[in-house]
Amino acid sequence: MKWTLHRWVWQLQSPLFIGMPPSGALNRCRLYIPARVMWGAFTAEIARSRAQSNPDNIDELYKAVGDDLKEKVRFSYLYPAEYTADRWLAWLPRYESGKGQSWRREDWNSTESIEIDRMFRSRILNVRPGTAIDPGTNSAADGTLHETECIQPYWCDGGKPLSSVAMAGYVFVKSGDPALDEVMGLVTIFIGGDTRYGLGNLKQVDWGQTEKFFAMPVDLDHDDFPIVAGDRVLAHAVGTCRMKGALALLAGWDRLSGDRLVPVYREPLWVPGSACDNPGEQIKWAINADGIWQEQH
Repeated sequence: MKWTLHRWVWQLQSPLFIGMPPSGALNRCRLYIPARVMWGAFTAEIARSRAQSNPDNIDELYKAVGDDLKEKVRFSYLYPAEYTADRWLAWLPRYESGKGQSWRREDWNSTESIEIDRMFRSRILNVRPGTAIDPGTNSAADGTLHETECIQPYWCDGGKPLSSVAMAGYVFVKSGDPALDEVMGLVTIFIGGDTRYGLGNLKQVDWGQTEKFFAMPVDLDHDDFPIVAGDRVLAHAVGTCRMKGALALLAGWDRLSGDRLVPVYREPLWVPGSACDNPGEQIKWAINADGIWQEQH
């Protein structure tokens, strides 16, 4: 076995903002944490920890840690989870013909564990107003008033008792590599946007080794990447098979290259929840260093 698979759960200690293209004055938030965002957060935390003993050449340290994680670790996307029946159950996206995007909890056999996208967003998102202050007048600067969507630390379920929101996912680590200890040793991370204002504080509340990826079979015996088999994707994906869902271009900031917004992949990707057009077909997906899924023939 070349890789080991671990499931972990991170409970929100504050609102979480994972940005996506805005809509007018509304900064929209994704309902999941991309693998690249997890990689960036862990790269930063580990590099800062190592820099305490050697603060010189911090940029080189960031790059070295990031490259090392890409070689030895594969992060999955993380999805909203709620605590039910003594365990954390994740809500996973799925595109359905005639309905569009929907969300199914891992125990989706009951009708209560399926929700359309609009209703699901209303359960988990709230908005925060914001503006820039003009130092000359000490008042709101013209044209800067905006709102920011955030995932809230608690589910909004009307009059029901408060229930915490967590993010559940998986991490693949090269078998026997000490990187596992360093990655699992971080029990608190700050992730996403506006962390300087208190957003994105997550605490690890559960983890353990497992053999399946959200009930999907995995192949852990390849040197370069792990493989997940399923009829839908739970990450941005590159596939030539017949799919139904949505396509999107994906880009991210590269701070080591002068604050440039760079494409993560050169062509549009299938978004999480997109499904194979042939129900039940098991497609093999390799997980690359950026967490992107690529169809294996």
